[in-house]
Amino acid sequence: MYLKLYEDVFVWRNEREYFIYNSKNYKSFLCDSTPCLEIIYNRIADFNNLYFILIEEDLLDVSVKNWIDNIIKIDAGCVGESLDSFDSPVSFPPLLRIQTDIERIKWMYSQGYTGEMLKYLHDITIHINGSLNGNLYYARQMEYPIKTANFISIDVVDNLLLYVSKSVTKNICIIGNIFSYYAFDRLFKTIKIYDINVSICILFSDFIEAENAMNILNNINLKVVLIIDDIIGFRECICDYSNMDIQFVFPILKKDDISEVFDVIDLKKCNDYLLKPLYNGDNMSFFKNNVYLRKDDILNFKLNKREVYLHYVVNTNFFGKLIYMPDNKVYSNLNYSHIGENSELVTELIYREIVNGKSWRFIRDNGDCSNCLYKYLCPSPSNYELIFNKMNLCCTI
Repeated sequence: MYLKLYEDVFVWRNEREYFIYNSKNYKSFLCDSTPCLEIIYNRIADFNNLYFILIEEDLLDVSVKNWIDNIIKIDAGCVGESLDSFDSPVSFPPLLRIQTDIERIKWMYSQGYTGEMLKYLHDITIHINGSLNGNLYYARQMEYPIKTANFISIDVVDNLLLYVSKSVTKNICIIGNIFSYYAFDRLFKTIKIYDINVSICILFSDFIEAENAMNILNNINLKVVLIIDDIIGFRECICDYSNMDIQFVFPILKKDDISEVFDVIDLKKCNDYLLKPLYNGDNMSFFKNNVYLRKDDILNFKLNKREVYLHYVVNTNFFGKLIYMPDNKVYSNLNYSHIGENSELVTELIYREIVNGKSWRFIRDNGDCSNCLYKYLCPSPSNYELIFNKMNLCCTI
């Protein structure tokens, strides 16, 4: 008997089990390892066989027959008694060449093709200044202002806006108390020059304390991310947000916060909102009960072939992001050491992170997740894993 697996199928294993995932229809199954299945797996894993193998009669025990039945059931492959049974006895299994890609990037950079680096830039976050109500610990988990008296020069911001306008994904987020920024007028005049997506991330407590804040936000005509750090004040505020492009972000520290937040959302008629769990050093039980993933959660993500590929090679939460801080340091992630200074070329910073960095290529190949069958279906590690110093925020392992 011949078996052909289709090219959208992934076969993963650990010491005890095999997991087959069809990325075309999102169907899958799990089975125990047996000596006969081990032989078959080794043949499938041999790229030279191109997902097309012969299964001799003496290998067709009950475990193998059940395995083949499940393969057909989830439309992951087909069987035939001869080569003539197949339209094509060739199928290209998923194959990654990340090291080849890294070497190509090194060569292009060495030859002066530095502008090529910009295609890897997806987002720039600029902590333009600080807030009296800022919190660095929260900023390591989400887009949140920090507490500092420092600020980023407007000349640096101008250059960053220019770079973003030339990148593939033109997204930039400006965080801080913009109402107190020394070059406020020039900043927003410059933003209007470029065809880029700019959002302003501010705390509600800064917004409510600023003079004429509502008129300012209406006039700049940009996406506003308003972090509700004072829910009582927000509930009592009589501001009309109906004419603004605004997203309300509600930090969640405990389960009781959720019902309170939804009451406020209904009261204030918030159409675009996000609930964001935050770790404060003393609410781990909340995360375990409400944030940790379970096996069913992971299997319900329904990743296609490209999305699975990405989890093999890059962190989809972190990749392509640079963070500029008011102390002139640049990070790919605030939970790691800085990768450079804001005086350096953006292309140099991108190259440094791709080739030597830790954040953009931080995947689930290490620690507790390394032997998990579901690690490439699971979301890429997030800031929570880095904050907790714990790789697996799930109930599967």
